[in-house]
Amino acid sequence: MPRAGLSMDGWRRRASVRVVAAIALVGTVLVAALASIPPPARADARSRGFDHPYEGFAPPGTRLRAGTPKEAGLDAAELTTMVEDLRGYLRPQGDGHPLYPGAVVLVARDGKVVVHEAMGQAVKYADASGAELPADQQVPMRPDTIFDLASISKLFTSIVVMQQVEAGQVNLDAPVANYLPEFGSFGKEPITVRQLLTHTSGLPSWMRLWRPYPDRASRIAAVLAVRPSAPPGTTYVYSDLNLITLGVLVERVTGRGLDELVRTGITEPLGMVDTGYNPPADKLHRVAATDRPTPTGAWCEVACMTRTPGRLAVSPGTRGCSPPRPTSRSSRRR
Repeated sequence: MPRAGLSMDGWRRRASVRVVAAIALVGTVLVAALASIPPPARADARSRGFDHPYEGFAPPGTRLRAGTPKEAGLDAAELTTMVEDLRGYLRPQGDGHPLYPGAVVLVARDGKVVVHEAMGQAVKYADASGAELPADQQVPMRPDTIFDLASISKLFTSIVVMQQVEAGQVNLDAPVANYLPEFGSFGKEPITVRQLLTHTSGLPSWMRLWRPYPDRASRIAAVLAVRPSAPPGTTYVYSDLNLITLGVLVERVTGRGLDELVRTGITEPLGMVDTGYNPPADKLHRVAATDRPTPTGAWCEVACMTRTPGRLAVSPGTRGCSPPRPTSRSSRRR
């Protein structure tokens, strides 16, 4: 998925309009939910923090609906070029393989969807060497294919944490060790919940969880026992370990699984019917392959190093290594 993001640079440079295009079809429901927060007065982008909400992005109640480029104020020719570029990356590149096996692209402005196309394959490869499955075993991409949300899951975990703060169960400025005593080692005793949320805890950005640890319990124990790489509050380092720790924290505080907290606190109230951990059996045929076995027998390292350890999410022709993690074709009930 990171490579797919890079692949869009060409049309981004040429595009004179602001569009939304993604490999995973991730809608605006979370944005719409957050847009109910009263925004500050409109300010010049240079003086407003990038993380501050502002007027005009996604007003409350915004819903995706079909529209034309003209209705959305977009250049139809630029959109055509963009889709052609995305399809071009499905052809073999320098290493003999396409940049990605398949994609779903959604372009919308002001809630008007002007492009929604699937291309390529959702399941294409038999193994990590790039050997392709027989054609009759490959699974075509479709507009409602469900994708792994990867680190977008951090947003869900953060919202669950803040819901517990609002409920009075978690104090942002309390030491994490108050809730997870085993976390309080190697100088991590003063690290607060707020510092985990803001990536100022001093924890390393990631660690290898997929190879030396055989199960969820051992992976969680390894994360909680990690040595910090800097004193808390001294530096900003985007860290998977911060959010893994927070996921364990809210599970410990509530006595409920993170998957249940996300479902009952976020996706069900928003009508996000295809977003959640551990897709049920009746949706597996719509799940795009994400992880694959490596020659050493471990599962795809890119997927493993950034996910909360837990139960497996399985899609045709592939297995996950360290979920639960959300998958999504974020959609609203109509």
